[in-house]
Amino acid sequence: MLLGSENNSWGYHSDGSFYHEGEEDQNYGPNFTTDDIIGCYLNFRNNKVFYTKNGVHFGNYYSILMFV
Repeated sequence: MLLGSENNSWGYHSDGSFYHEGEEDQNYGPNFTTDDIIGCYLNFRNNKVFYTKNGVHFGNYYSILMFV
């Protein structure tokens, strides 16, 4: 299974697309390769997730639903 294809999951893929519960956003961020460092940040207070590539924030936030 790809990251972000299941319920309550999200994933940033090497082609720059973002997936959440099987939904794709092809315009999320830049492509990455094996030499890049990808960061995933979760803010549980605000229910947000965002990614970085080599320390650079993409400027996009996504709301996530958390378990209660």
